[in-house]
Amino acid sequence: MSVKWENKYYQRTTGTGRPCYICYKESTVVLATINTTDFFYVCPSHLTDSGFATLLTPPPADKPLKEEIGKVIAEYEAKEVRRKEKSKEEREGKDKESEKESIKAGKEEAEAKKASTPLIPSTPITPSHKSYALHRDIFNMRISDAKKKENLMKAKAVSKDLPRAPTGFGRH
Repeated sequence: MSVKWENKYYQRTTGTGRPCYICYKESTVVLATINTTDFFYVCPSHLTDSGFATLLTPPPADKPLKEEIGKVIAEYEAKEVRRKEKSKEEREGKDKESEKESIKAGKEEAEAKKASTPLIPSTPITPSHKSYALHRDIFNMRISDAKKKENLMKAKAVSKDLPRAPTGFGRH
């Protein structure tokens, strides 16, 4: 009736706090195995301690999408073109009214461009829990605690079947 032990725990949070496994302070962070055969409460500060646990999967870095990069490049190129046109107009000595008209035209083009590009909803991000590997000594403590509990349960089950010791003999 032995359980296969895997040193991979997932961080989860709960609504109610319980004492930390290490320091007995109240905590809402739980480390649990994937099938929740083993779980215990732990302080968030202990999770950063390399002597307690190490982070297995670092949080994924937000990589910019190719579409977003293309959009930023297009906006930058449009601004460069407008800036070059503006500098040419200033060199030619055009009056301020034509500059205002070009600015208005640039704004109208930008608004038309925004209206023409449909908003694509981003894909929903699936929540993933951080996974940790316990330090070997902490992991061995968890295994020994579980074995003690299992042996205690077996002893209680066996003791129920045994007859009671006789009482009251020899007293007259």
